[in-house]
Amino acid sequence: MDILEFFKKNKFTISIFFLIILSIFYSVNTHLYVYDGHHHGLMFSNAKDLLEGKVPYKDIFIQYGFLTTIFHAFSIKLFGDFILSINLLTILAYSFGVFFLSLTVAKYTNYFYSLICIILLLSHHPIAWLPWSNYLAFFFLTAAIYVLHIQNSNYQFFAGILLGFACLSRENYIIFIFLSLFLISICVLLIKFKNKKNLYKKLSFIFAGFFLPIICFFFYLIFNKIFFYWKDYLILPSLYLENYNIGIHTLIANYIIFFLTNSFYNFINQPQYLIISIILISNTILLLHQLIFSKDKSFNLILILFLSIFSSVVSIGIELFRLYTSVIIGIIPFFYLISLIKDIDYKKICLTTLFFLSLFCIIFYPTGNYKIFKNINKNESKTLTQIPYFKFQKWEKHKIDPLYQIDNIQKKIIKNCNIQYFANLTFDTFYTNLFDLENIIIFPGIRSKSLENDAVFNHFNKSRNMLKKINEETTKKNLILLISENNYYIGKNKINIDHPYANKEINLNKVSEKPQILRIYYPENCLN
Repeated sequence: MDILEFFKKNKFTISIFFLIILSIFYSVNTHLYVYDGHHHGLMFSNAKDLLEGKVPYKDIFIQYGFLTTIFHAFSIKLFGDFILSINLLTILAYSFGVFFLSLTVAKYTNYFYSLICIILLLSHHPIAWLPWSNYLAFFFLTAAIYVLHIQNSNYQFFAGILLGFACLSRENYIIFIFLSLFLISICVLLIKFKNKKNLYKKLSFIFAGFFLPIICFFFYLIFNKIFFYWKDYLILPSLYLENYNIGIHTLIANYIIFFLTNSFYNFINQPQYLIISIILISNTILLLHQLIFSKDKSFNLILILFLSIFSSVVSIGIELFRLYTSVIIGIIPFFYLISLIKDIDYKKICLTTLFFLSLFCIIFYPTGNYKIFKNINKNESKTLTQIPYFKFQKWEKHKIDPLYQIDNIQKKIIKNCNIQYFANLTFDTFYTNLFDLENIIIFPGIRSKSLENDAVFNHFNKSRNMLKKINEETTKKNLILLISENNYYIGKNKINIDHPYANKEINLNKVSEKPQILRIYYPENCLN
């Protein structure tokens, strides 16, 4: 077989690999210019703390998934001790997740549809937005779905393990994954399937694999005496709802209304939502057909439909990156539906429409309609050289200068005075990574502009006595504080920094913008 014949025979497969690799390089190049001190800094700080021996949940604020922190720590060991490492892991996780989806599409159709699937996904959501747990959970979820289609009991067990890993990467994924497994079990019991005996065996292997990593996780919590610390985090979803000042029923109603109406009306400005609407609607219809009318019911297809529809529970905030790491798995039954169309002309119309929809997205929204990516200023960005953690990053001067100033100031303070602790009461957790001191609070950064109204911070303050610790160490002149905006109060109590503390002010904005001041509070005479 000559080279031309090889390429001709494998053109779809080669095209898929080419697009995946191109997407990886495009994503990495974009993230070099992204400054996101909260999200990127938080994940990096968690991984660093784990590598330094801090105890998860007790000493590290792990709000989404223990396994995510482990993999981020692994990526730092693998790629290097810098911010880009965790983004590299996320980009690879998302890319391989998309790859597994396309391979599963091929199992139901062929590699032509698989290629269209890749084009559709990478044009709508070309770059992983954040080093967030959703992307790792997405990788394990899509890998599990792919492995599920391999006819071997050992592989079914492994598929279950991967589903368990997805839950440990992003803990709220357990809601829809367990619900889907429970519902497919009920279906097998009550509805007519072929080879029910084999399906019972398959389910038993999937459940065994699913519960194994979760049981191991609970043994880890109990053995290390941190179960009740972990349990304290279970209240977080309701606390976040308090911050948004909206009820769960309102969120669900808004979600349904949005995807039945707004996603179609706002196509020009937000085209990425349209395919999600189409998936949700088509998957619901196909699920009802499979359960009620189909004579040849497919276990795997019904499970995917359950997973796709019920994964809405983790994306109910209607953020694109959540939808494209959960509901998007419904692309598999969606392409399966298109492949069933018998009229060739109708089938061509559907595929051509999807292609032009993808073309529209990538031309007008090449970074996936993410505000931070759209605001990147590459022309005025330069590479950081003095701080190893930010190696390779390319940011604007007004973002780099505060980091250099904080780094230099804290080094001088530590050199002049014997100080043990620091606390970063700002939204930017990159600042936390600059300090070699011990963080006196569990948070590497603060979410809200006012700690007085932050339900999450105040919840942990009650159980961890953070205000008391801060005031005790300021009295001893043993603490450096970073404060921005109105973060002087915890609840109704003010932090004790009136005396004998001095402060240094740093402007965080461009000269032409309204000043946003960061104040570094330190014991007097430590910066002379």
